[in-house]
Amino acid sequence: MPTPTGRALTEAIRLDPRDSRNYNSRAWTHQLAGRDADGMADAEQAIALDPANADAFDTRGRIYMKLGLQEKAAADLKHAIALNPGLRETADALRRLGTR
Repeated sequence: MPTPTGRALTEAIRLDPRDSRNYNSRAWTHQLAGRDADGMADAEQAIALDPANADAFDTRGRIYMKLGLQEKAAADLKHAIALNPGLRETADALRRLGTR
């Protein structure tokens, strides 16, 4: 069952299906709730809509981390930092993976 936040984000996506930020926010909400497959689908849609969305690469990278896919996680986290060097939490997550 979707959370109130999830329902609001789904409505925001319905109203503007081209806004990658809403997909990324819903992806993050899904992954926090342990719905990694749903989160991955939304993160990938966010990236498809806006390949410069650093937050979407961060979200997908963190889902990869949870799934134990460290190489894919590192690649996405590095790409997120390349797009936005100010993502400190992303840099911390990358350090936890043991990569730079």
